[in-house]
Amino acid sequence: MVKNVKLSISGMTCAACSGRIEKKLKKMDGVLNVSVNLPLQTGEVVFDESKIQLDKIIKIIEDLGYGAKLFNKNLNEEISEKWILIKIIVGFIFSIPLFLGMIFHLLNIRYAEFLMNPYVQLILATPVQFYCGFQFYKGAYHNLKTGGANMDLLVVLGTSAAYIFSVFNIFKGGDLYFETSAILITLVLFGKYMEAKATGKASDAIKKLIDYAPKKAKVIKDGNIYEIDIKDIKVGDLLLVGSGDKVPVDGEIVEGKGLIDESMITGESLPIDKTVGDRVIGGTINKHYIFKMIASTTSEGTILSQIIRLIENVQTSKAPIQRFADKVSNIFVPSVVGISILTFLGWYTYSHNLSTALINAVAVLVISCPCALGLATPTSIMVSSGASAKKGILFKDAAAIENINKIKAIIFDKTGTITTGKIYVKKFQSTGVLDENILFSLVKKVESHSSHPLASAIVEYISNKSSLLMDDVDVLDIEEKSGSGMMGYWSGKELFVGKPYTPIEEEPGSIVAIYIEGRLEGYFLLQDQLKDDAADVVGRFMKDGVEVFLLTGDNRKTADFFAEKIGLNRNNVISEVLPSEKADYVSKIRDTKEFVAMVGDGINDAPALATADIAIAMGNGTDIAIESASVVVMRGDLGAVYNAFKIGEYTLKNIKQNLFWALFYNSLGIPLAAFGFLNPIIAGTAMAFSSVSVVSNALRLRKMRLIY
Repeated sequence: MVKNVKLSISGMTCAACSGRIEKKLKKMDGVLNVSVNLPLQTGEVVFDESKIQLDKIIKIIEDLGYGAKLFNKNLNEEISEKWILIKIIVGFIFSIPLFLGMIFHLLNIRYAEFLMNPYVQLILATPVQFYCGFQFYKGAYHNLKTGGANMDLLVVLGTSAAYIFSVFNIFKGGDLYFETSAILITLVLFGKYMEAKATGKASDAIKKLIDYAPKKAKVIKDGNIYEIDIKDIKVGDLLLVGSGDKVPVDGEIVEGKGLIDESMITGESLPIDKTVGDRVIGGTINKHYIFKMIASTTSEGTILSQIIRLIENVQTSKAPIQRFADKVSNIFVPSVVGISILTFLGWYTYSHNLSTALINAVAVLVISCPCALGLATPTSIMVSSGASAKKGILFKDAAAIENINKIKAIIFDKTGTITTGKIYVKKFQSTGVLDENILFSLVKKVESHSSHPLASAIVEYISNKSSLLMDDVDVLDIEEKSGSGMMGYWSGKELFVGKPYTPIEEEPGSIVAIYIEGRLEGYFLLQDQLKDDAADVVGRFMKDGVEVFLLTGDNRKTADFFAEKIGLNRNNVISEVLPSEKADYVSKIRDTKEFVAMVGDGINDAPALATADIAIAMGNGTDIAIESASVVVMRGDLGAVYNAFKIGEYTLKNIKQNLFWALFYNSLGIPLAAFGFLNPIIAGTAMAFSSVSVVSNALRLRKMRLIY
């Protein structure tokens, strides 16, 4: 049996750590896939339980020197910062006197000379080296033991060299560098603390979504109201939702009304009136009134739960561009150690000064920072996915965020996508042969068996139009003719309601004709309304160099009418397409346009969406299949589709900036340190804040300026 588990993994310090865990687990028989997230300190493992057990997977991670346990989202676990803050305080308390002693010595200030005493410096430096720096020694040991190397090794080598050389010089005579080792460890810890704080901000969005989930609910049983835990709700329970309450789970209002704030789900800022028969979403807030509802899901099956799982999946998955950073990280630490050794040998050969050679070698070790490389991509993905969720836009994985930038063409389904989908009957025309009430009775009987939007609109029109319907009209053998209409038999005569056999001259719209024994008895003209932002969105896509296509089952006249309204070239309109043919047309466009996005409702267009490179499913927050697409737009407006495109663009740009600065920083810093232009303390400060700068840049994505 294949199982997918999420783990909390502690002790990772850089991309080399997450890379080693992935590499080790992927070698194990039975492990199908592994994805480790450095900023979130989590990992997702897909494995075959018949070949390997979870306990063994956790043991393998622990043997590598890291902590591992099952992730529990209900505990809303955060990266612990308290322990690192205590060590920073201890580090500063003992390092500041060492730093002051160095300053006084350089400025030849004859004050507090006891700070220059070698044994005082040894006493001050030792707790910092071995208490504050213990985690680095532990990490380096476990990495070396299993044949790896990470940032911990660089810190340990650099600070230990300065510390041991200073101890040696106490007895032999020479310069002391206790302040270098102590300040370096303190600064690196401080950098890690700032990184953890910034990473915590990056994951704020998912924490807020988890907080939206209600904890309690009011259930009505035998006329009494009981407060129960949200987990105890069963499908079919009758629930009471008061003013100011959160809707417990997804369901349908059966009594009363509500004014529902759905902004956390759909991004829609204005509350929506809901009444009997309307569906409500768990986690949304009833701003006013009181209503009773029937639960249609449990707490684990709500739209909100699906959104949280989707965002967790995005943040755990890896964007294709991450592979580059992983490859660099795999060779980074060994390369830096090699450069440091060469620096030491070069300077000692050139200057014959052991202190100078050592200091420059240490500077090389501590200026190098693989952390920034490891954080560059996942932090941007984490911030971006959270920010887009607030706008009602959900990406299925990190690859979708990156790949949406590659689209050369975008295909829009018409009904419900560029139009409102609220189809109405504009006109009914009878030939006058058959009584209208009989005709309406026959049509309603047949169309009631169809789930097609046109059929629903006709049934609604007839129900409101005629009060003389004949309930005793009997239509037999009703069946749906795929893509054309409904058929049955009335009094032994063939009845067909659907596409006209021959063209009917009418204004643009969908025509549903009525035939009895092949003779036209009348027809309905149905129309849909264009969404307000359709023309503007299509124009923006075309301006950005994305070719736009319209795919519809409507007749050519209607399709051209809507194409003209949105400013689309008629050559890019594909009309009279059967639902089963949509995927074929998407495939044909892919063959010529390389990378294609398809926009549909996520349910009726499932085959076409599956054929596209990027599948974008639209809905209103309640009637959408969240698992059906690469991108899910919870609101019904097209502007959100364009926003998704721009979010992908901004995120990829941000990732590239992070990678550039991480590489530029190391490419510039290592040579400067090797040639003696950087003091180890300055180098350590730069190393400490390089990761913070990358995370801070990623956090700018929270302020993305979107047009819609």
